[in-house]
Amino acid sequence: VSQVFMNINTVSPEIIFYKNDPYYGYLFDSSLPQNYELKEEELQVFAAPYYMTKDSSGALDYSWRVNNQATPELSGSRTVIFRKPDTSGQSLITLNVSNLNRILQFDDARLMINFEEN
Repeated sequence: VSQVFMNINTVSPEIIFYKNDPYYGYLFDSSLPQNYELKEEELQVFAAPYYMTKDSSGALDYSWRVNNQATPELSGSRTVIFRKPDTSGQSLITLNVSNLNRILQFDDARLMINFEEN
């Protein structure tokens, strides 16, 4: 009789934001920094949740907020587009992703978008 022991470490869920470039597509080689300077007219952001189990279609719930205001029109979307306003300032984007089938799988991420007046 032989025995084998294996240590399996747990990993916490993590959300990474990536840019979806209109010419090159998803830029998975580098994630967006937590403070992003928006120089172009719009930014398409793709949210990738890592270390979460997706048991069936629609099991992950995406809840976006812009400047602490709920945005139900973005609910369930992994990709969102932010357009540059006419004034200078910044917007705080937060995302909560939770697994509807596994209550202990969830994570929050935030992205600060800074923009200058044209």
